[in-house]
Amino acid sequence: MKYINSQSSRPLKIKLTRNLNKQIKKGHPWIFSDAIMPIDMAEPPGQLALLIDTSKEIISTGIYNGKSNLAFRALTFINERVDESWIESRLENALKVRSCFLTGNIKLRTTNCFRLINGEGDQLPGLICDVYDYLLVFQTDGEGATRFWNVEEIAKYFLAKYPHIFSCAYHKYKASKDRDQQFQKGREIIGECPKEIIVRENSILFQVNIVDGAKTGLFLDQRDSRMTVSKHSLNLSVLNLFGYTGGFSLFAGEGGAREITTVDIAPKAIEASKINWTINNLNTIPHQAICSDVFEFLNQSKTEYDFIIVDPPSFATSEEDIENATRAYKKLFTASLGKLKSGGLFAASSCSGHINFDQFSQLLTESFQLAKKRSIVLQVSGQPFDHPYPFSCPELRYLKFFLFCVV
Repeated sequence: MKYINSQSSRPLKIKLTRNLNKQIKKGHPWIFSDAIMPIDMAEPPGQLALLIDTSKEIISTGIYNGKSNLAFRALTFINERVDESWIESRLENALKVRSCFLTGNIKLRTTNCFRLINGEGDQLPGLICDVYDYLLVFQTDGEGATRFWNVEEIAKYFLAKYPHIFSCAYHKYKASKDRDQQFQKGREIIGECPKEIIVRENSILFQVNIVDGAKTGLFLDQRDSRMTVSKHSLNLSVLNLFGYTGGFSLFAGEGGAREITTVDIAPKAIEASKINWTINNLNTIPHQAICSDVFEFLNQSKTEYDFIIVDPPSFATSEEDIENATRAYKKLFTASLGKLKSGGLFAASSCSGHINFDQFSQLLTESFQLAKKRSIVLQVSGQPFDHPYPFSCPELRYLKFFLFCVV
């Protein structure tokens, strides 16, 4: 089968050690190693597998990785054959969901960067594909997904469907000790891929580094939140913390902010924010791009702002991190609120799937109490439609964005 790297003529048979039928029938795509009977450890990660319940019935087909705690990722929840046509139907559905980005006059499109495949949300577990104008950037989540998916053939499928849009593809992945050094960050899989590319998001320009940038180069999931910031920034002094390459700052500037400060600890990100500011012709608006640890900046700064945006990296990468992450979030938000003018706007975001909306709302409540501030909620939102997630798997509803008026 050309879309997967089949390592066996027959799928593996994986047996459950307890009854998880109810969870699986609801469509939850993950089974962890403690619920599966051990099999031969010599079996390589990334094989197609049949999940057998305690009654010896096949209840799912998916990707097996015996080296990971997340041992099984479901492709389908009924006993159906996963073949070339099955995968093509999933790819076709992903295109339909994003049709608004792919139709109409290409030159007139205001947004040409978006997520085309979002893993489990598109029933293609462990597979990510982001679009940057004519360039496809793939990511595979972990060794199992990397070995399973034939990314080059999937890229060819998209290029054949839209030859007037897409012309090249890049596969980006995390560094691995056993991977060739020349492919540590990624590799071209089709055509000649630029290291940097200029794209449009709601008419704002971004210079994106697909090789060295975080994720695939740009945090595309904050597109709707950036538009929210633009709508509320008129004549305000804005502070953008963990600003990366200046996304929220650019939209604040476009929205008519009086002055903007961007803070990030990464020198390359700060330099990129300056470039993005210039290519959007925003130089008439005062913009300070400061390379600093955010906690140190908040501790030293004496300035108060009308609008503060706090979008930190994930403080909780596992369940074990939740307690420490909660403390870090509260410390950060409390310190940030201390720099906000009375009646100002405060935006707080989290990209950690291990902290849900209720938990995030609670720690924000405690942060307001610690800062001795009261607030009203203007908006609560999450990831945009091109970042779908299975309704049965709320862990993948990871992005949280709250906008407050602080009184």
